[in-house]
Amino acid sequence: MNQVNIYKMSSPQTDLVFYGRTTGSLERCLNKEKTYFRMWQAGKYPYKTSFEVTTDEDCRIELVELYSYTAKRELHARLQSYIKADKDSVNKQIIKHFQV
Repeated sequence: MNQVNIYKMSSPQTDLVFYGRTTGSLERCLNKEKTYFRMWQAGKYPYKTSFEVTTDEDCRIELVELYSYTAKRELHARLQSYIKADKDSVNKQIIKHFQV
């Protein structure tokens, strides 16, 4: 059985949120997202929808669920359920990636 942190990134500057997953720490994940954003600004990294939230220095990350799964499609379905339920999720345009 595999285990993953399902998280939500948000900022007090916007109602938008981003849902993701990581096996590492949430702090490390947020730091990586901020680094990727700065790299994107410098033209050295492709655009990601998470940047809609990480543009703000005061963005934060919170654990939504510590999720155990056997098959990757289970994880994708669980993550998709959070994305679909939140009208402010910036993930919505990539929902097809998570279809099972």
